Amino acid sequence: MNGCSKKVAVERSKALVQKLGDGWEPNVWQNMGWHFSASLGSISVHQGTDGRFTALVGSKEGVASGGMLAWTKHNEDGYEDPCNAVREALGNASRFTRQLMDTLISNYHLCEKSNVGTLLETERIPL
Repeated sequence: MNGCSKKVAVERSKALVQKLGDGWEPNVWQNMGWHFSASLGSISVHQGTDGRFTALVGSKEGVASGGMLAWTKHNEDGYEDPCNAVREALGNASRFTRQLMDTLISNYHLCEKSNVGTLLETERIPL
């Protein structure tokens, strides 16, 4: 839960990391109360005030940079199991990425091949 004491936020972030498994890192911060999450690369899991979990998938710069690709339901529609929240967020990110790639490929003809190829290589998007 967010907006709790620092001690509670630290304890809950560590418990969340244990539920999620190897590689996850606890995060605790203060912003009008203490808050916590767990992260693995650009994936972040948060627990709502009702105890349910939501997950965010961000860009390579991370969720905190605002480069969000996908997320799950929030609060009362969230998940009781944080792993299920992660699965949904990754599925949403995968569907979004496929749709984006379909759009890029279907509109490839709108630009000269060399320009689009350069853009895709710069962004490291595989064709």
